[in-house]
Amino acid sequence: MQHRRSQLLLLLGTALAALVLLLAAPSPATAVADLQHAGGAADPFVPLVAAVTLLAYLLAGWLLAVVLATLAGRLPGIAGRAAAGIAARIAPAAVRRAV
Repeated sequence: MQHRRSQLLLLLGTALAALVLLLAAPSPATAVADLQHAGGAADPFVPLVAAVTLLAYLLAGWLLAVVLATLAGRLPGIAGRAAAGIAARIAPAAVRRAV
């Protein structure tokens, strides 16, 4: 029971972090456009913010994929074995143990 509660809290925490990222950060398309036009930007922080935004979206996507693959690895049958194999390749062992 405690393990399921920690899994649920981890999934909810990941969803909350993704929601905060979506609300607070510029969209990935805006960040890419800012990087493309960085040479003529009057503010030198625009390219930095755009690069950090893209990095945050990449990390959030990776984290979501890891959590979903690890949780799906607990499914019965071939789907669970396939998801566990994917999780073993994309997630560090410490993350798999936490989920």
